[in-house]
Amino acid sequence: MGVSRVFRKVEVERPKELAGKFVILMIGRLSREKRQDLLIEAVKRSKYADKIHLVFAGKGPTHGKYQRMARRLPGGAEFRFFSQEALLRQINMSDLYVHASDAEIEGISCLEAMACGLVPVISNSRLSATGQYALHPNSLFEAGDVADLAAKIDYWIEHPEEKAALSEAYQRQQDDNRVDICARQMEELYQQVIDTTVNKPFEALPLSGWRKLLAPRPERVNSTVFSQKRWPVRLSGFFATNIVRLLLPFHKLFLGLLVTGKENLRHLQKGAISISNHIHMMDCTMTKLPFLSRKFWIISLRENFEMPVVGWLVKLLGAVSLGTSHRDQGALHRKLMERIDAGDIVHYYPEGMLVPYHKGLRAFHNGAFALAVRAGCQVVPMVLCTSRRGGLYRLKKKPCLTLRILKPIEPEPDLAPKYARMVLQKQVEVAMQREFDNHTRELKTKAWPVFQEQYDAEYADMAYEDESA
Repeated sequence: MGVSRVFRKVEVERPKELAGKFVILMIGRLSREKRQDLLIEAVKRSKYADKIHLVFAGKGPTHGKYQRMARRLPGGAEFRFFSQEALLRQINMSDLYVHASDAEIEGISCLEAMACGLVPVISNSRLSATGQYALHPNSLFEAGDVADLAAKIDYWIEHPEEKAALSEAYQRQQDDNRVDICARQMEELYQQVIDTTVNKPFEALPLSGWRKLLAPRPERVNSTVFSQKRWPVRLSGFFATNIVRLLLPFHKLFLGLLVTGKENLRHLQKGAISISNHIHMMDCTMTKLPFLSRKFWIISLRENFEMPVVGWLVKLLGAVSLGTSHRDQGALHRKLMERIDAGDIVHYYPEGMLVPYHKGLRAFHNGAFALAVRAGCQVVPMVLCTSRRGGLYRLKKKPCLTLRILKPIEPEPDLAPKYARMVLQKQVEVAMQREFDNHTRELKTKAWPVFQEQYDAEYADMAYEDESA
Protein backbone atom coordinates (compact mmCIF):
# COMPACT_ATOMS: atom_id res chain seq x y z
CA MET A 1 0.00 0.00 0.00
CA GLY A 2 1.95 2.99 -1.27
CA VAL A 3 5.58 3.80 -2.02
CA SER A 4 8.21 3.88 0.70
CA ARG A 5 10.09 7.15 1.19
CA VAL A 6 13.27 5.11 0.78
CA PHE A 7 12.71 5.35 -2.97
CA ARG A 8 13.72 8.87 -4.04
CA LYS A 9 15.97 10.67 -6.50
CA VAL A 10 19.65 10.42 -5.44
CA GLU A 11 22.91 11.05 -7.24
CA VAL A 12 24.87 7.85 -7.99
CA GLU A 13 27.99 7.19 -10.03
CA ARG A 14 27.72 4.77 -12.91
CA PRO A 15 30.24 1.97 -13.38
CA LYS A 16 32.76 2.59 -16.17
CA GLU A 17 31.46 -0.38 -18.21
CA LEU A 18 28.07 1.40 -18.55
CA ALA A 19 29.57 4.62 -19.90
CA GLY A 20 27.70 5.66 -23.03
CA LYS A 21 25.02 3.02 -22.51
CA PHE A 22 21.26 3.62 -22.31
CA VAL A 23 20.20 1.49 -19.31
CA ILE A 24 16.67 0.08 -19.28
CA LEU A 25 15.44 -1.44 -16.03
CA MET A 26 12.64 -3.93 -15.46
CA ILE A 27 11.78 -5.16 -11.95
CA GLY A 28 9.66 -8.21 -11.17
CA ARG A 29 9.41 -11.95 -10.93
CA LEU A 30 10.82 -13.72 -13.96
CA SER A 31 7.70 -15.44 -15.27
CA ARG A 32 5.59 -15.65 -18.41
CA GLU A 33 2.90 -13.14 -17.40
CA LYS A 34 5.49 -10.45 -16.57
CA ARG A 35 6.62 -10.53 -20.23
CA GLN A 36 10.35 -9.89 -19.88
CA ASP A 37 10.60 -11.67 -23.25
CA LEU A 38 8.72 -8.78 -24.84
CA LEU A 39 11.40 -6.29 -23.74
CA ILE A 40 14.22 -8.52 -25.00
CA GLU A 41 12.62 -8.82 -28.44
CA ALA A 42 11.84 -5.09 -28.55
CA VAL A 43 15.49 -4.20 -27.89
CA LYS A 44 16.56 -6.53 -30.72
CA ARG A 45 14.34 -4.47 -33.08
CA SER A 46 15.47 -1.09 -31.75
CA LYS A 47 17.56 1.24 -33.91
CA TYR A 48 19.80 1.66 -30.89
CA ALA A 49 20.18 -2.01 -29.90
CA ASP A 50 23.96 -1.72 -29.63
CA LYS A 51 23.58 1.19 -27.19
CA ILE A 52 20.93 -0.38 -24.88
CA HIS A 53 21.90 -2.32 -21.78
CA LEU A 54 19.10 -4.26 -20.03
CA VAL A 55 18.85 -4.93 -16.31
CA PHE A 56 16.28 -7.46 -15.03
CA ALA A 57 15.86 -7.28 -11.25
CA GLY A 58 14.27 -10.43 -9.88
CA LYS A 59 14.14 -14.21 -9.78
CA GLY A 60 11.70 -16.73 -11.20
CA PRO A 61 11.04 -19.93 -13.16
CA THR A 62 11.87 -18.43 -16.58
CA HIS A 63 15.30 -17.12 -15.56
CA GLY A 64 17.23 -19.61 -17.70
CA LYS A 65 15.02 -19.16 -20.74
CA TYR A 66 15.24 -15.35 -20.69
CA GLN A 67 18.98 -15.45 -20.09
CA ARG A 68 19.41 -17.55 -23.23
CA MET A 69 17.17 -15.13 -25.21
CA ALA A 70 19.28 -12.15 -24.12
CA ARG A 71 22.69 -13.63 -24.97
CA ARG A 72 22.82 -12.10 -28.46
CA LEU A 73 21.86 -8.58 -27.39
CA PRO A 74 24.73 -6.34 -28.55
CA GLY A 75 24.42 -4.02 -25.55
CA GLY A 76 24.29 -6.84 -23.02
CA ALA A 77 21.84 -7.81 -20.30
CA GLU A 78 22.12 -8.77 -16.65
CA PHE A 79 19.78 -10.74 -14.38
CA ARG A 80 20.20 -10.06 -10.65
CA PHE A 81 18.34 -10.05 -7.39
CA PHE A 82 18.94 -6.75 -5.54
CA SER A 83 18.75 -5.76 -1.90
CA GLN A 84 16.63 -2.65 -1.26
CA GLU A 85 19.71 -0.42 -1.00
CA ALA A 86 21.24 -1.86 -4.18
CA LEU A 87 17.90 -1.58 -5.99
CA LEU A 88 17.69 2.12 -5.08
CA ARG A 89 21.15 2.65 -6.60
CA GLN A 90 20.23 0.68 -9.74
CA ILE A 91 17.03 2.65 -10.29
CA ASN A 92 18.89 5.96 -10.02
CA MET A 93 21.60 4.91 -12.50
CA SER A 94 19.01 3.73 -15.09
CA ASP A 95 17.62 5.80 -17.98
CA LEU A 96 14.21 4.20 -18.58
CA TYR A 97 11.83 1.80 -16.86
CA VAL A 98 9.75 -0.74 -18.81
CA HIS A 99 6.66 -2.41 -17.33
CA ALA A 100 5.53 -5.03 -19.86
CA SER A 101 3.36 -7.20 -17.58
CA ASP A 102 0.07 -8.51 -18.97
CA ALA A 103 -1.53 -8.81 -15.51
CA GLU A 104 -0.83 -6.50 -12.57
CA ILE A 105 -2.93 -5.21 -9.68
CA GLU A 106 -0.90 -2.09 -8.98
CA GLY A 107 2.72 -2.53 -10.04
CA ILE A 108 4.42 -1.16 -6.93
CA SER A 109 7.89 -1.65 -8.45
CA CYS A 110 6.95 0.63 -11.31
CA LEU A 111 5.69 3.27 -8.86
CA GLU A 112 8.94 3.03 -6.89
CA ALA A 113 10.92 3.61 -10.09
CA MET A 114 8.78 6.65 -10.96
CA ALA A 115 9.28 8.01 -7.43
CA CYS A 116 13.01 8.02 -8.21
CA GLY A 117 12.37 10.01 -11.40
CA LEU A 118 12.51 7.21 -13.98
CA VAL A 119 10.21 7.72 -16.96
CA PRO A 120 8.25 4.49 -17.61
CA VAL A 121 6.98 2.70 -20.70
CA ILE A 122 3.94 0.70 -19.54
CA SER A 123 1.79 -1.97 -21.18
CA ASN A 124 -1.82 -0.85 -21.68
CA SER A 125 -3.12 -4.36 -20.92
CA ARG A 126 -6.73 -4.43 -19.69
CA LEU A 127 -5.59 -6.76 -16.89
CA SER A 128 -3.02 -4.28 -15.59
CA ALA A 129 -3.83 -1.21 -13.49
CA THR A 130 -0.37 0.33 -13.79
CA GLY A 131 -1.14 2.14 -17.06
CA GLN A 132 -3.28 4.69 -15.22
CA TYR A 133 -0.09 6.37 -13.95
CA ALA A 134 1.23 7.21 -17.43
CA LEU A 135 1.60 10.97 -17.97
CA HIS A 136 2.59 10.91 -21.65
CA PRO A 137 1.27 9.03 -24.72
CA ASN A 138 4.72 7.55 -25.28
CA SER A 139 4.71 6.13 -21.76
CA LEU A 140 2.16 3.55 -22.94
CA PHE A 141 2.55 0.81 -25.53
CA GLU A 142 0.10 -1.71 -26.99
CA ALA A 143 0.04 -4.84 -24.82
CA GLY A 144 2.02 -7.67 -26.43
CA ASP A 145 3.17 -5.50 -29.38
CA VAL A 146 6.97 -5.80 -29.74
CA ALA A 147 7.16 -3.23 -32.55
CA ASP A 148 5.25 -0.59 -30.58
CA LEU A 149 7.42 -1.13 -27.50
CA ALA A 150 10.57 -0.79 -29.62
CA ALA A 151 9.22 2.45 -31.11
CA LYS A 152 8.50 3.94 -27.66
CA ILE A 153 11.97 3.02 -26.41
CA ASP A 154 13.53 4.69 -29.48
CA TYR A 155 11.42 7.81 -28.89
CA TRP A 156 12.79 8.34 -25.39
CA ILE A 157 16.37 7.72 -26.53
CA GLU A 158 15.90 10.41 -29.19
CA HIS A 159 14.23 12.96 -26.84
CA PRO A 160 16.42 13.23 -23.71
CA GLU A 161 15.31 16.81 -22.88
CA GLU A 162 11.64 15.84 -22.89
CA LYS A 163 12.44 12.78 -20.76
CA ALA A 164 14.29 14.91 -18.22
CA ALA A 165 11.36 17.33 -17.89
CA LEU A 166 8.88 14.47 -17.50
CA SER A 167 11.07 12.87 -14.84
CA GLU A 168 10.18 15.63 -12.36
CA ALA A 169 6.46 15.24 -13.12
CA TYR A 170 6.61 11.51 -12.30
CA GLN A 171 8.43 12.27 -9.04
CA ARG A 172 5.72 14.76 -7.99
CA GLN A 173 2.97 12.31 -8.95
CA GLN A 174 4.33 9.61 -6.66
CA ASP A 175 4.63 12.01 -3.72
CA ASP A 176 0.87 11.50 -3.30
CA ASN A 177 1.31 7.71 -3.21
CA ARG A 178 3.72 7.52 -0.27
CA VAL A 179 2.98 4.88 2.37
CA ASP A 180 2.34 7.39 5.18
CA ILE A 181 -0.07 9.40 3.01
CA CYS A 182 -1.96 6.28 1.86
CA ALA A 183 -2.18 5.03 5.45
CA ARG A 184 -3.57 8.37 6.62
CA GLN A 185 -6.15 8.38 3.83
CA MET A 186 -7.15 4.82 4.73
CA GLU A 187 -7.53 5.81 8.36
CA GLU A 188 -9.73 8.75 7.36
CA LEU A 189 -11.86 6.42 5.22
CA TYR A 190 -12.35 3.99 8.13
CA GLN A 191 -13.27 6.87 10.42
CA GLN A 192 -15.81 8.08 7.88
CA VAL A 193 -17.38 4.61 7.76
CA ILE A 194 -17.51 4.48 11.57
CA ASP A 195 -19.11 7.93 11.73
CA THR A 196 -21.76 7.08 9.15
CA THR A 197 -22.63 3.53 10.24
CA VAL A 198 -21.94 3.29 13.98
CA ASN A 199 -22.32 6.79 15.34
CA LYS A 200 -25.12 7.59 12.86
CA PRO A 201 -26.85 4.27 12.11
CA PHE A 202 -28.87 3.86 8.95
CA GLU A 203 -32.49 4.92 9.24
CA ALA A 204 -34.89 2.98 7.05
CA LEU A 205 -37.50 4.85 5.06
CA PRO A 206 -41.07 4.55 6.35
CA LEU A 207 -42.96 1.65 4.75
CA SER A 208 -46.18 2.09 2.82
CA GLY A 209 -49.42 0.45 3.95
CA TRP A 210 -49.29 -2.11 1.11
CA ARG A 211 -45.66 -2.95 1.92
CA LYS A 212 -46.55 -3.58 5.59
CA LEU A 213 -49.40 -5.84 4.51
CA LEU A 214 -47.58 -7.90 1.85
CA ALA A 215 -44.29 -8.54 3.69
CA PRO A 216 -43.18 -8.89 7.34
CA ARG A 217 -41.97 -5.77 9.10
CA PRO A 218 -38.16 -5.65 9.23
CA GLU A 219 -38.09 -5.35 13.03
CA ARG A 220 -40.36 -8.40 13.38
CA VAL A 221 -38.71 -10.92 11.04
CA ASN A 222 -36.91 -12.67 13.94
CA SER A 223 -39.78 -12.42 16.40
CA THR A 224 -40.39 -16.20 16.37
CA VAL A 225 -36.85 -17.30 17.18
CA PHE A 226 -36.58 -14.68 19.95
CA SER A 227 -40.02 -15.48 21.41
CA GLN A 228 -40.03 -16.51 25.09
CA LYS A 229 -43.27 -18.44 24.58
CA ARG A 230 -43.49 -21.95 23.13
CA TRP A 231 -46.56 -21.61 20.95
CA PRO A 232 -45.03 -19.26 18.29
CA VAL A 233 -42.15 -21.72 17.80
CA ARG A 234 -44.51 -24.71 17.61
CA LEU A 235 -46.86 -22.88 15.25
CA SER A 236 -43.96 -21.91 12.98
CA GLY A 237 -42.71 -25.51 12.98
CA PHE A 238 -46.21 -26.80 12.16
CA PHE A 239 -46.56 -24.46 9.17
CA ALA A 240 -43.05 -25.14 7.87
CA THR A 241 -43.38 -28.94 8.10
CA ASN A 242 -46.74 -29.02 6.34
CA ILE A 243 -45.66 -26.60 3.62
CA VAL A 244 -42.70 -28.88 2.85
CA ARG A 245 -44.95 -31.97 2.85
CA LEU A 246 -47.37 -30.28 0.46
CA LEU A 247 -44.49 -29.38 -1.86
CA LEU A 248 -43.02 -32.90 -1.87
CA PRO A 249 -45.05 -34.12 -4.93
CA PHE A 250 -43.99 -30.98 -6.81
CA HIS A 251 -40.34 -31.61 -5.94
CA LYS A 252 -40.48 -35.22 -7.11
CA LEU A 253 -42.61 -34.79 -10.24
CA PHE A 254 -41.40 -31.45 -11.62
CA LEU A 255 -37.91 -31.07 -10.18
CA GLY A 256 -37.02 -34.77 -10.17
CA LEU A 257 -35.73 -34.53 -6.59
CA LEU A 258 -34.06 -37.58 -5.04
CA VAL A 259 -32.79 -37.67 -1.45
CA THR A 260 -29.95 -40.06 -0.56
CA GLY A 261 -27.93 -40.68 2.60
CA LYS A 262 -30.77 -40.49 5.16
CA GLU A 263 -29.11 -43.36 7.01
CA ASN A 264 -26.33 -40.94 8.01
CA LEU A 265 -28.79 -39.16 10.32
CA ARG A 266 -29.83 -42.20 12.38
CA HIS A 267 -27.60 -41.35 15.31
CA LEU A 268 -28.16 -37.58 15.21
CA GLN A 269 -29.99 -37.10 18.50
CA LYS A 270 -28.94 -33.57 19.49
CA GLY A 271 -29.31 -30.22 17.77
CA ALA A 272 -26.98 -29.55 14.86
CA ILE A 273 -26.08 -27.19 12.04
CA SER A 274 -26.80 -28.33 8.49
CA ILE A 275 -25.22 -26.70 5.44
CA SER A 276 -25.62 -27.05 1.69
CA ASN A 277 -24.76 -25.34 -1.57
CA HIS A 278 -27.35 -22.87 -2.87
CA ILE A 279 -28.46 -23.62 -6.45
CA HIS A 280 -32.28 -23.44 -6.46
CA MET A 281 -34.76 -20.86 -5.20
CA MET A 282 -36.72 -23.64 -3.45
CA ASP A 283 -33.81 -25.60 -2.01
CA CYS A 284 -34.71 -24.34 1.49
CA THR A 285 -37.74 -26.65 1.35
CA MET A 286 -35.59 -29.51 0.02
CA THR A 287 -33.00 -29.29 2.80
CA LYS A 288 -35.75 -29.52 5.42
CA LEU A 289 -37.00 -32.87 4.09
CA PRO A 290 -34.52 -34.97 6.14
CA PHE A 291 -35.54 -33.06 9.31
CA LEU A 292 -39.35 -33.05 9.17
CA SER A 293 -39.58 -34.11 12.82
CA ARG A 294 -37.26 -31.29 13.98
CA LYS A 295 -37.68 -27.53 14.25
CA PHE A 296 -35.68 -26.17 11.33
CA TRP A 297 -34.27 -22.63 11.26
CA ILE A 298 -32.84 -21.21 8.00
CA ILE A 299 -30.34 -18.35 7.97
CA SER A 300 -31.47 -15.94 5.27
CA LEU A 301 -30.55 -12.53 3.93
CA ARG A 302 -32.68 -9.64 5.16
CA GLU A 303 -33.61 -8.74 1.57
CA ASN A 304 -35.54 -12.02 1.19
CA PHE A 305 -38.04 -10.89 3.83
CA GLU A 306 -38.66 -7.60 2.03
CA MET A 307 -40.15 -9.23 -1.08
CA PRO A 308 -43.97 -8.94 -1.19
CA VAL A 309 -45.75 -12.24 -0.37
CA VAL A 310 -42.47 -14.20 -0.67
CA GLY A 311 -41.28 -12.54 2.55
CA TRP A 312 -44.19 -14.09 4.49
CA LEU A 313 -43.51 -17.53 2.97
CA VAL A 314 -39.83 -17.27 3.93
CA LYS A 315 -40.79 -16.37 7.49
CA LEU A 316 -43.32 -19.23 7.71
CA LEU A 317 -40.63 -21.70 6.62
CA GLY A 318 -38.63 -20.81 9.72
CA ALA A 319 -36.12 -18.41 8.17
CA VAL A 320 -34.34 -15.87 10.35
CA SER A 321 -32.48 -12.74 9.24
CA LEU A 322 -28.80 -12.15 9.94
CA GLY A 323 -29.60 -8.51 10.62
CA THR A 324 -27.67 -5.43 9.56
CA SER A 325 -25.16 -4.99 12.39
CA HIS A 326 -22.67 -7.03 14.42
CA ARG A 327 -24.87 -6.48 17.46
CA ASP A 328 -27.86 -8.06 15.69
CA GLN A 329 -25.76 -11.02 14.55
CA GLY A 330 -24.31 -11.55 18.04
CA ALA A 331 -27.78 -11.61 19.61
CA LEU A 332 -29.03 -14.00 16.91
CA HIS A 333 -26.07 -16.37 17.42
CA ARG A 334 -26.71 -16.53 21.16
CA LYS A 335 -30.38 -17.35 20.58
CA LEU A 336 -29.54 -19.96 17.93
CA MET A 337 -27.14 -21.65 20.38
CA GLU A 338 -30.09 -21.98 22.77
CA ARG A 339 -32.20 -23.49 20.00
CA ILE A 340 -29.43 -25.96 19.11
CA ASP A 341 -29.19 -26.96 22.78
CA ALA A 342 -32.96 -27.60 22.66
CA GLY A 343 -32.46 -30.05 19.74
CA ASP A 344 -33.27 -27.77 16.79
CA ILE A 345 -31.51 -27.74 13.41
CA VAL A 346 -30.02 -24.49 12.05
CA HIS A 347 -29.39 -24.41 8.30
CA TYR A 348 -26.75 -22.24 6.62
CA TYR A 349 -25.87 -21.56 3.00
CA PRO A 350 -22.14 -20.90 3.43
CA GLU A 351 -21.80 -19.87 -0.21
CA GLY A 352 -24.08 -16.89 0.47
CA MET A 353 -25.85 -15.91 -2.74
CA LEU A 354 -28.04 -18.15 -4.91
CA VAL A 355 -26.53 -19.18 -8.26
CA PRO A 356 -29.16 -21.31 -10.07
CA TYR A 357 -28.02 -24.81 -11.17
CA HIS A 358 -24.37 -24.02 -10.53
CA LYS A 359 -22.13 -27.05 -11.13
CA GLY A 360 -19.56 -27.29 -8.35
CA LEU A 361 -18.97 -25.64 -4.98
CA ARG A 362 -18.18 -21.97 -4.46
CA ALA A 363 -16.11 -20.37 -1.70
CA PHE A 364 -17.57 -20.72 1.82
CA HIS A 365 -18.11 -18.04 4.45
CA ASN A 366 -17.13 -19.13 7.95
CA GLY A 367 -20.21 -18.09 9.99
CA ALA A 368 -21.75 -21.58 10.18
CA PHE A 369 -18.51 -23.15 11.36
CA ALA A 370 -17.85 -20.46 13.96
CA LEU A 371 -21.33 -21.05 15.42
CA ALA A 372 -20.81 -24.84 15.38
CA VAL A 373 -17.59 -24.45 17.41
CA ARG A 374 -19.24 -22.09 19.90
CA ALA A 375 -22.26 -24.36 20.30
CA GLY A 376 -20.16 -27.54 20.31
CA CYS A 377 -22.52 -29.21 17.87
CA GLN A 378 -22.15 -31.39 14.78
CA VAL A 379 -22.32 -30.10 11.21
CA VAL A 380 -24.40 -32.07 8.70
CA PRO A 381 -23.11 -31.41 5.16
CA MET A 382 -25.56 -31.82 2.28
CA VAL A 383 -24.75 -31.52 -1.41
CA LEU A 384 -27.40 -30.55 -3.94
CA CYS A 385 -26.36 -31.94 -7.35
CA THR A 386 -27.81 -31.71 -10.84
CA SER A 387 -28.26 -34.66 -13.19
CA ARG A 388 -30.06 -35.81 -16.34
CA ARG A 389 -32.40 -38.77 -16.17
CA GLY A 390 -34.39 -40.93 -18.56
CA GLY A 391 -38.13 -41.51 -18.90
CA LEU A 392 -40.42 -38.47 -18.77
CA TYR A 393 -37.62 -36.47 -17.20
CA ARG A 394 -36.02 -36.30 -20.65
CA LEU A 395 -38.66 -33.67 -21.48
CA LYS A 396 -37.30 -31.33 -18.79
CA LYS A 397 -35.18 -28.49 -20.10
CA LYS A 398 -33.37 -28.12 -16.78
CA PRO A 399 -31.61 -30.97 -14.96
CA CYS A 400 -33.09 -32.98 -12.10
CA LEU A 401 -31.84 -32.51 -8.54
CA THR A 402 -30.34 -34.93 -6.02
CA LEU A 403 -29.84 -34.07 -2.35
CA ARG A 404 -26.98 -36.14 -0.97
CA ILE A 405 -26.72 -36.21 2.85
CA LEU A 406 -23.26 -36.80 4.31
CA LYS A 407 -22.17 -38.05 7.72
CA PRO A 408 -22.18 -35.42 10.50
CA ILE A 409 -18.80 -33.89 11.36
CA GLU A 410 -17.87 -32.74 14.86
CA PRO A 411 -15.59 -29.80 15.71
CA GLU A 412 -12.27 -30.59 17.42
CA PRO A 413 -12.84 -29.88 21.15
CA ASP A 414 -9.13 -29.65 22.03
CA LEU A 415 -8.28 -26.83 19.62
CA ALA A 416 -8.54 -23.11 20.19
CA PRO A 417 -11.84 -21.77 18.72
CA LYS A 418 -10.17 -20.05 15.77
CA TYR A 419 -8.26 -23.16 14.68
CA ALA A 420 -11.18 -25.47 15.47
CA ARG A 421 -13.32 -23.39 13.11
CA MET A 422 -10.67 -23.50 10.36
CA VAL A 423 -10.21 -27.27 10.70
CA LEU A 424 -13.97 -27.89 10.74
CA GLN A 425 -14.53 -25.74 7.65
CA LYS A 426 -11.78 -27.54 5.75
CA GLN A 427 -13.14 -30.97 6.75
CA VAL A 428 -16.62 -30.04 5.55
CA GLU A 429 -15.35 -28.51 2.30
CA VAL A 430 -13.30 -31.61 1.52
CA ALA A 431 -16.20 -33.97 2.33
CA MET A 432 -18.64 -32.01 0.16
CA GLN A 433 -16.18 -31.72 -2.71
CA ARG A 434 -15.52 -35.47 -2.65
CA GLU A 435 -19.24 -36.17 -2.65
CA PHE A 436 -19.72 -33.86 -5.60
CA ASP A 437 -16.84 -35.51 -7.43
CA ASN A 438 -18.35 -38.95 -6.74
CA HIS A 439 -21.68 -37.76 -8.11
CA THR A 440 -20.00 -36.46 -11.26
CA ARG A 441 -18.19 -39.77 -11.83
CA GLU A 442 -21.43 -41.71 -11.31
CA LEU A 443 -23.13 -39.59 -13.96
CA LYS A 444 -20.43 -40.35 -16.50
CA THR A 445 -20.45 -44.11 -15.84
CA LYS A 446 -24.24 -44.57 -15.61
CA ALA A 447 -25.33 -42.08 -18.25
CA TRP A 448 -27.60 -43.26 -21.05
CA PRO A 449 -25.86 -43.10 -24.45
CA VAL A 450 -28.24 -40.42 -25.66
CA PHE A 451 -27.04 -38.14 -22.87
CA GLN A 452 -23.33 -39.00 -22.96
CA GLU A 453 -22.34 -36.08 -25.18
CA GLN A 454 -24.39 -33.71 -23.05
CA TYR A 455 -22.65 -34.95 -19.87
CA ASP A 456 -19.25 -34.51 -21.45
CA ALA A 457 -20.13 -30.96 -22.48
CA GLU A 458 -21.47 -30.04 -19.03
CA TYR A 459 -18.69 -31.51 -16.94
CA ALA A 460 -15.63 -31.33 -19.22
CA ASP A 461 -14.55 -27.96 -17.80
CA MET A 462 -14.76 -29.11 -14.18
CA ALA A 463 -11.37 -30.00 -12.65
CA TYR A 464 -10.96 -30.56 -8.95
CA GLU A 465 -7.93 -31.10 -6.78
CA ASP A 466 -7.35 -34.60 -5.52
CA GLU A 467 -7.90 -34.26 -1.77
CA SER A 468 -6.86 -37.84 -1.03
CA ALA A 469 -3.18 -36.89 -0.79
